[in-house]
Amino acid sequence: MENIDIATTQNVNISYKLAGIADRILALLLDWLIQAAYLITLFIVGAFLQSGFGMGIESFGLMSLLTLPLFLYEVIFESLMNGQTPGKKIRGIRVMSMDGSEAGTGQFIIRWLLRFVDVTLTFGSVGLITLFINNKGQRLGDIAAGTTVVRIGKKSNIDDSLSYSGGENMPLTWPQARHMTPHEASLLNQVLNSKPESEEAYADLLSRTARVYAKKLNIDFPSPDNRAFLETLLRDYHNSGAGK
Repeated sequence: MENIDIATTQNVNISYKLAGIADRILALLLDWLIQAAYLITLFIVGAFLQSGFGMGIESFGLMSLLTLPLFLYEVIFESLMNGQTPGKKIRGIRVMSMDGSEAGTGQFIIRWLLRFVDVTLTFGSVGLITLFINNKGQRLGDIAAGTTVVRIGKKSNIDDSLSYSGGENMPLTWPQARHMTPHEASLLNQVLNSKPESEEAYADLLSRTARVYAKKLNIDFPSPDNRAFLETLLRDYHNSGAGK
């Protein structure tokens, strides 16, 4: 499975595993099954309405309204579930911006609009060809929206070990940590749990990350242990209550 190195808005390079084509196809099939189940339910309800009350303008309007979520399925779920549909969640993949931040609704809409070219009108051939020739896990919709699809592992235990190792009553080493945004804390957690190709690469990543966060939070840290500094920073973020 290929990786992609993304330069985040904090000028830190994070390596993500790209979602495989098989995972993306399986996620799509799972979403289709969910949509089919929903559609069957609508047909049953529609049959009841037609037999019991006649298919008047009110019933037709109601059925049209209930069909709308099928049309906007991808946009609705990706906007509500941080880049995931139920199928993507089951397969452990999600859509994210190429700058490492969470993708926004506008980006999801662009992907959805171009899906008609990538998937619907061409039976997926355009999307597959683009994925094969693009080394960033992007179909046309992703290229236009500035997104890609990555694998997300199970939630790391580091959040728990740092978050609850002292509680909110524990004195904070770096009170400035409370000023981090949830995205910055999540990014810091990813850095601490990343697995670069060598120890030297990991040490360099920790060093650059420590400098970025120290500068952003106006911290002059004397410790040469970058990992300890970053772990303390993340722990203080949680224990300050900012991550609640």
